[in-house]
Amino acid sequence: LYGYLAYQQKYYGEVMLNIGDFLPMQFIGFYYWNKYSEVGKDVIVEVMSNKKRVMWLLISVGAVFSYERLLTYLGGNMTLADATSTVLSVIAQILMTMRYAEQWALWIAVNIVSIILWIGALQNGSANVSLLVMWSAYLVNSLYGFYNYFKLHREQQEVA
Repeated sequence: LYGYLAYQQKYYGEVMLNIGDFLPMQFIGFYYWNKYSEVGKDVIVEVMSNKKRVMWLLISVGAVFSYERLLTYLGGNMTLADATSTVLSVIAQILMTMRYAEQWALWIAVNIVSIILWIGALQNGSANVSLLVMWSAYLVNSLYGFYNYFKLHREQQEVA
């Protein structure tokens, strides 16, 4: 349903993200998380080195601007915001699968950009306020996830 609503707004990146990334990554993520956790225990949290953070930042910026050009070519709306939310979602999903705590910073950014996207649609009178509420709830969840994941990492470091 979300993909259909995004399609109506010509947020083509959001459409492709939900069909081409989120669906298959559910199964891949399930496999990796089970591989790196014990039954009844928390997943082992990883934190990136500064070198990896810079590498992922450069990949993100390059991918956002490349994807924005594609979405513009396709005739999409709000293509920079759409590209940003889509690319950062894919990267955040990859980092989540790899159990990196930094994923939460990206989810926070994705939710803020998605709120901006749907405010734009509301201003055009062509969207439902429930999508804005949904992304706002996701933002609150991401802030909690950021806090909780880094707290869990500290606790795991103290035990190790």
